[in-house]
Amino acid sequence: MIRHLALLTLALTASLHAEEERQWSAPELMATLKAAKPKGGLLVRVRMEQSKPEGKQVILAQIKRRDTAEGATEQLFQITFPKERKGEALHLLTKRGSAFSAKTFVPGQGFKSLKASDKRLPIFGTDMTLEDALADFLDWSKHEIIGKEKVRSGQCSIVESTPPTAGTSPSKVKTWVDDKRFIAWRVQLFDGGDQPARVVEAEDVIRLPSGYWCPRTFTVSTPAKGTQTRIAGSSSSEQDFTDADFSEATIEAAATPAK
Repeated sequence: MIRHLALLTLALTASLHAEEERQWSAPELMATLKAAKPKGGLLVRVRMEQSKPEGKQVILAQIKRRDTAEGATEQLFQITFPKERKGEALHLLTKRGSAFSAKTFVPGQGFKSLKASDKRLPIFGTDMTLEDALADFLDWSKHEIIGKEKVRSGQCSIVESTPPTAGTSPSKVKTWVDDKRFIAWRVQLFDGGDQPARVVEAEDVIRLPSGYWCPRTFTVSTPAKGTQTRIAGSSSSEQDFTDADFSEATIEAAATPAK
């Protein structure tokens, strides 16, 4: 449900017509994982429940995603509950080969532009970060299959991806890619150590009307903090969006109480 929804809305979807008997290389698997997504837009409504040592917080949100005519991907996350946070938003615009554009909106405080150094910021205070939503590792050039493993209902190839430049975050990513449905059942993101800094794991998946697959429920864990956010989709639909659907005026209007 984000490019993690994406890995979360997007990068985790897959076509019914995949060549099931073909032996895929690691670069082919990752390219297919990224490319297998609805051609139009996607609207997803989710429940985000974060569990942490001091208690739980629950957020209801909607996520819009589309590919633009210019070849960019646009995502808009908006809180619908609780009432006191209604209208908080995150807008992301990415295009391969270009720097990403991102801004947040908080009612009463306005818009704030984000920088590349903000990629580790949590989305709405949950375990999911901008880095997860951007899923830049799908565009890396170095991918290697390091094993096979069954995860839930999927027989997966484990693909290890490393960045083109050392010292970047994440330092490497391991992805368990379903060999038939081409969804990511598990993603581990590392920040230089032997243990993953974050783990994204799908619990179950659904098939969209177009024939693509996407996760219905998944978790994002931060082991070092002992926190976990479970993201469950309550509904999803394929839609055609316009520029106006992602405009600042539309974002501001979502925070305006109905009369």
